[in-house]
Amino acid sequence: MGITFCYYLWSSRLGYRLGLGKLRLGSIQLGNSIGVLVVSLLLGQQHFSINTDALNLGFMLFIFCVGVEAGPNFFSIFFRDGKNYLMLALVMVGSALVIALGLGKLFGWDIGLTAGMLAGSMTSTPVLVGAGDTLRHSGMESRQLSLALDNLSLGYALTYLIGLVSLIVGARYLPKLQHQDLQIGQTSAQQIARERGLDTDANRKVYLPVIRAYRVGPELVAWTDGKNLRELGIYRQTGCYIERIRRNGILANPDGDAVLQMGDEIALVGYPDAHARLDPSFRNGKEVFDRDLLDMRIVTEEVVVKNHNAVGKRLAQLKLTDHGCFLNRVIRSQIEMPIDDNVVLNNR
Repeated sequence: MGITFCYYLWSSRLGYRLGLGKLRLGSIQLGNSIGVLVVSLLLGQQHFSINTDALNLGFMLFIFCVGVEAGPNFFSIFFRDGKNYLMLALVMVGSALVIALGLGKLFGWDIGLTAGMLAGSMTSTPVLVGAGDTLRHSGMESRQLSLALDNLSLGYALTYLIGLVSLIVGARYLPKLQHQDLQIGQTSAQQIARERGLDTDANRKVYLPVIRAYRVGPELVAWTDGKNLRELGIYRQTGCYIERIRRNGILANPDGDAVLQMGDEIALVGYPDAHARLDPSFRNGKEVFDRDLLDMRIVTEEVVVKNHNAVGKRLAQLKLTDHGCFLNRVIRSQIEMPIDDNVVLNNR
């Protein structure tokens, strides 16, 4: 019965948190984090508590997930823009610490409430956990420590919403109050994106390959001059490759030793512009429509870049189409990137 009740309690808490996180204040959605804090405050008033070991495990999982998401990018970003981020972090942390200590002394807050206010206003969970560990190892009496930890959580929950809303409102309206022209900043950002192979003006439209079938005529036979497909290198010269061949009514997949003969019907796969570049004498009046010959099934695969031979290379260097592969999209850190030959692959 106890296990069933605990399961019901945790399921209910999760449902309440997610439901509350879907609410909106104007154009601002509260989000799951605020839903968790509000529900936890309400349940805390009913004297529900969580085992300390469970709290530590939850925080370790949180740090692990953050590390998995941001870890692979940390050093590359730090070496590139580390100076700017370091200065920004020092200014933010220093000013927040001075303001929190000043307000705490002015209004007579204890150290737990002051630290909680600091962590919540910065929407920083590591500050909350670090302050909690510091309090536990500070040598306080049990009763005083319990009060400080309660005030720590209370201060964090009360100021987290204010900190998050202030961040959103500030990002949206502060440039207008300071009369800053964001178009100028956008121009410089686009310049940086171009330098890093992430041109924001790149065309995101994806052209899929198409298949067309042609009957081999004397012009194409003369062009091959008796060479097999491997020697011809049709893709290098036309941008299309032969998917299958029908000869004497028999449909087969070609190999490198096959030699085109008069009357063969071939299925060519390539981008539309590659078909347009074919010699008109090869295709005019020779296109055929055969269901079996034109039946092409495209298999879509998601590939995660991990191989060191691919990391750091540009898309153009991989020559995917040489292997009959066509790029559909590029996702980096859950963001769809513009498809451009100059995009550099990362193991993110």
